[in-house]
Amino acid sequence: MQTLNYIAVTLIVIGLIAYFTGFFGKKDPHPEQQTEPIDMQHWKTTPHVFNRIATEQDVKDGSAAYYIPEESNPTPYAEIDLPTCAILKDVEDGTEEPIIIIQAEVAEYLVDIGFRALIGYRSLSGEYGVCTLADVEVLSEPDERFR
Repeated sequence: MQTLNYIAVTLIVIGLIAYFTGFFGKKDPHPEQQTEPIDMQHWKTTPHVFNRIATEQDVKDGSAAYYIPEESNPTPYAEIDLPTCAILKDVEDGTEEPIIIIQAEVAEYLVDIGFRALIGYRSLSGEYGVCTLADVEVLSEPDERFR
């Protein structure tokens, strides 16, 4: 019975994430955002949100991929300096994609089901996406996969 309750809560939370972010696990959650390719010579200047939660305006301005309404009590995830390079890993097909993380936030409902943080990112082609911290390998700097 507890397992069924956990599964039900997990599915509800994933649905809430998809609802609040407008998108989950795919690229371009907000088609109005500009999708200029990332200039890897200047990747550290990629617009991002750091040490605060993202707002709807940040999403419109292109410095965030999503925002979580304040009633969900989101907090910044401070264990990652932003922007930062990472590799997005697809567990279904084993592919890896280099990305730039532009935001990281935590909400109580995420922690309750075992997620450490929700990540907003830009692919090197400029598209926006959302995933969890568990889906990425955080790097200290770009490696050969960014070439």
